[in-house]
Amino acid sequence: MSTTAKRANLGIDQGSSSTKMVLVGEAGETLCSSSRDISTKVQDQGRVEQDAQEIFSSVADLIDEAMRFAASRVIEIRTLGISCQRSAVVAWEGVNGKALSPLLSWRDTRLAQKVAGLSSHRRLVAERSGLPLNVHYAALKIALLQKEFPKESESVGTLDTFLLSRLLGKLITEDTHAARSMLYNLNSAGWDDELCDLFEVQRRRLPPIVRSVSARGSYRNLPVCAVVGDQQAACFALNGGAQQPILNIGTVASLMIPTGKTARLRDGYISSVFYSSEKQGREYQIEATANSAGATIDLLVHHLKLIRTESELDGVCRRALDSGRKIPTAYFPLCGTGSPEWRTDLPNVLLHWDGKDHDLLVCALIESLGAFIAQAINALLADQAQQSPNTEILVAGGISQSDYLLQYIADVSGFALVRSESQEAGAYGAALLASGEWGNSSGLRRQGGKIAPQSPDAKHRFQSWCALSKDVHQGKISKDMIFDIGKRQA
Repeated sequence: MSTTAKRANLGIDQGSSSTKMVLVGEAGETLCSSSRDISTKVQDQGRVEQDAQEIFSSVADLIDEAMRFAASRVIEIRTLGISCQRSAVVAWEGVNGKALSPLLSWRDTRLAQKVAGLSSHRRLVAERSGLPLNVHYAALKIALLQKEFPKESESVGTLDTFLLSRLLGKLITEDTHAARSMLYNLNSAGWDDELCDLFEVQRRRLPPIVRSVSARGSYRNLPVCAVVGDQQAACFALNGGAQQPILNIGTVASLMIPTGKTARLRDGYISSVFYSSEKQGREYQIEATANSAGATIDLLVHHLKLIRTESELDGVCRRALDSGRKIPTAYFPLCGTGSPEWRTDLPNVLLHWDGKDHDLLVCALIESLGAFIAQAINALLADQAQQSPNTEILVAGGISQSDYLLQYIADVSGFALVRSESQEAGAYGAALLASGEWGNSSGLRRQGGKIAPQSPDAKHRFQSWCALSKDVHQGKISKDMIFDIGKRQA
């Protein structure tokens, strides 16, 4: 490559619904971006699966596309960073062979009864791993596939390990993915024997854990220098490692607060590794999630067919609000409640809907999602709001493009939101981490303007949601309140 070539770093973000690529220049500018949609198979009994080969092909195709672009523009790609959806598990042949099983998504709940049977061990799991005992994490899925594929020549691991085995021919994982498994000890920063025994996981078949930012090898002469969880990558893209709260609204809505060198444990919330590097050691974060984000959009678009794309949300919700009619109260814990209860057994409940005005229904479901997110914000940031009343939350993710949703969240939480217009925060963060030049993340921080609290009416509707949430948790609802999605599908 010519010494006059422009230099760049490549980021790949493999998420639940798509794989994204961004090529980032030395000044932090986006030179090229692209994406591939990923299919998901949702089946009975909580089974949610994806095609691991389709995912790998999307990653390889986007790397190839970036390399072709770079060659055409005389750009030298210095490093490759990868962010992945967390807690998804697959089995495959050998070190770099073909997939033997579907990828069991983080959304997969087929093992919910098994988790319920381990409820007496909640404290042990939380104290060792920093995680609530929950079906979404990788441990039981790893155990299931280890039993189904018991040969020493068969590999079982999380998605990052599968991708690296295909790209590099190495079986390794890294701190942020390991820390989302319920098998990782936050104190010792390694696999925990007692947790492995609890979940019936063969520790000897687990891969070595390396730092998130470290040289792993090369793929097509591109040094792979960082691998990290998708939410961590998005958080890093926005705050560059600073301790500022980040809200990333994608398939999951995650509120993340970096906590520095100390893991901050809180019951019902996620304490985990933010990222790790040889130079800085391990950095930690605390996180709250609302699991219904992507599922709410999927419900509106593909099942109820009330909108064609999420870009229609704002117009429909404003129309509903401007009609002067009462907005229904919806409590829809799609994919479970998330933090802090982690309930997967609660029904979808709807009050005050006439069964006819679909605009009102769309608005109610978006406000239900916003209420789950605001609940997480209020729980984790209440103390910070008292100490720093001007705290702002940086926001990214595809669904964050909805002005209505963000305004509702700001109104009911009392926090101003600052949105990034970029929809490639995960890929950008992976590229930034791989580069080692961490001062260039400001390009994603303040592009979309501030959304400040405005409407007291939204707070009244949030109070109604909180009251309904309490009734649902206490079982104080009647059958006519339950919204049967199957009967309502278009």
